[in-house]
Amino acid sequence: MLRIVGLGPGDPDLLTLGSREALRAVGRAATVLAPPDLVLFLESEGIAIVRGLITDQPLFVRGSSEVIDGFVERLDGADLALGILGNPLSDFAGLPILLRALERRGIAAEIVPGMPRA
Repeated sequence: MLRIVGLGPGDPDLLTLGSREALRAVGRAATVLAPPDLVLFLESEGIAIVRGLITDQPLFVRGSSEVIDGFVERLDGADLALGILGNPLSDFAGLPILLRALERRGIAAEIVPGMPRA
């Protein structure tokens, strides 16, 4: 399962309780364009950050099917959280493409909204 989690505007103090709990429940996450302070905070919360799954983060967010398909192909079957800055429902243009790619591979997805980007 891929849990797509909103990271809010990137400030650890503005991470919603729901997002924090969702990330902790999975225990490992790939982050997209997350500021270093936020990544360090997540690691301090016991969340293992998985690097290298997304080859081009700006293109991933904008919805490049090539980059998104590559990400989905690299998923190893273990549960993973995907941390997206802002709210994935409004700040992630690639969300529909990602959901279709996951569906083609039979991977379940869950979306946990976050605060929108400023």
